[in-house]
Amino acid sequence: MNEINERLLKAQGKWENECYNPLKKEYENDESKGKLSCAFSFGISEHYLNGKKKIMVIGQEANGHTFDYDTWGLKNWQTWAIDYLNFQIYDEKTANREFTENNSPFWRFMNKLKNGGYDLCWNNLDKVRRYIRPDGKEWVEDYLPYDKKKMDNCERAALNQKIFDGKSLLQEEIRLAEPDFIILAVGPTNPYYHTLCNAFFDGEDAYKKLLDAYPKLTENEDVVEISEKLGLGMPVYYTYHPNYLQLKGKLDSIVEKLIKDMNNRSVK
Repeated sequence: MNEINERLLKAQGKWENECYNPLKKEYENDESKGKLSCAFSFGISEHYLNGKKKIMVIGQEANGHTFDYDTWGLKNWQTWAIDYLNFQIYDEKTANREFTENNSPFWRFMNKLKNGGYDLCWNNLDKVRRYIRPDGKEWVEDYLPYDKKKMDNCERAALNQKIFDGKSLLQEEIRLAEPDFIILAVGPTNPYYHTLCNAFFDGEDAYKKLLDAYPKLTENEDVVEISEKLGLGMPVYYTYHPNYLQLKGKLDSIVEKLIKDMNNRSVK
């Protein structure tokens, strides 16, 4: 596990130097932008490493990552993320951290997959957010700016540059973690659709690559397999964020559908 996490940190460090730091410098040079948050750092647990059936669940974005750059570097965030998942999924406590149970739809979704016989790792599409002061006083966490008309030069495009032999950081993390299945629990709306396209595609038509393949709230299209479109060599399921699935009363049925399909694929 430690070896893979070190390889992940090395890749994330390259991304930090080549993608994140130049954007952070833009924020430092322009106070009107606010402050760029610390970055989410993906890592894997022993449970995942030793699991026989492995899923990478990719959520929408990092939350609560602060702009305390001195305390919360990539290594600390990776350790925190692994400890947090181990607590929420495996009820494992850590001596130097105290967590409370998270009953959000996302973590209920994760637990249901685990109870279905799978070991999980947790990643995010948007690894960075920003902090702004709308009242001029208190810092408030906010999304990165979004403008689909400027897809080639927006901040999300900058953070998803293909610096790993033509691949983005997310693609490199997938390669290193080697999941058996990927679930994109992000929904089809922007900015997450935008980030997804930036992470996997290039060119002027990148934004159009998945327009015919994103989930819709119908029985046959609430989960869409997009494996061939992404070319990752493993099943990739694209569905809504668990918050939305819960709102529509479909969280349980979506998990059942995913587990059934993955179980069928697992039969040798």
